[in-house]
Formats: sequence, structure tokens, C-alpha cells
Amino acid sequence: MNIINGQLIHKTFISQDGIEVIINTETGDSYCSVKGYARLSGKPKSTIPTRISKLKRGSTFIPKIVEIPTAKGLQGVQLIPENIIAEWIVKDNPAIRAGFTN
Repeated sequence: MNIINGQLIHKTFISQDGIEVIINTETGDSYCSVKGYARLSGKPKSTIPTRISKLKRGSTFIPKIVEIPTAKGLQGVQLIPENIIAEWIVKDNPAIRAGFTN
């Protein structure tokens, strides 16, 4: 578990496919890393930050950053909240949307 900016206590899970899921252990809120979402959706990793930037424009969306342990040490990772994942995955990977949204 880690603390981000003194606020977010979380647990990181990494699937065999390399999909990083981060869960806030205090609230139960769940997130996916940019790299994890790219793997989940089949979209290029380089396109995800652009989509996040578009979300920030004209909205109150503020992306969270978390440090997660990796083979190279702690790395800052931008998080995509579950509600955004549910919205995007419908278009990005229709094959898995039924299982994800049920």
C-alpha cells in the first residue's frame, strides 16, 4: 500500500497480461494505469494521454498520479478511474465490454 500526496492509500494488482489495477483501500474506488488500459483496450499507449487531456478541458476531471513499485523502482503512473474505463471500453474493445459492464 502507498500514500499519494498524503491522501490515497491503495493496493496494486497486476494481471498476467500486465494490466495494472489500482484500488483505493479506503473508498473501494478502482483505477487502471495508462499502460494497463492500453493493454485492456488494445489501443496504443501513446493515444491514452491525449484522451485524458481532452477530458480535462472544460471539466472538473483531475487525473490522479500514484507511485507503484516496478522492476525499475517506483514509477509515477497516471490513473484512469473506473467510470472513464467503462465509458471508453465500450468503443475501444467491444469484445470485452459485456463482461466489464455487467
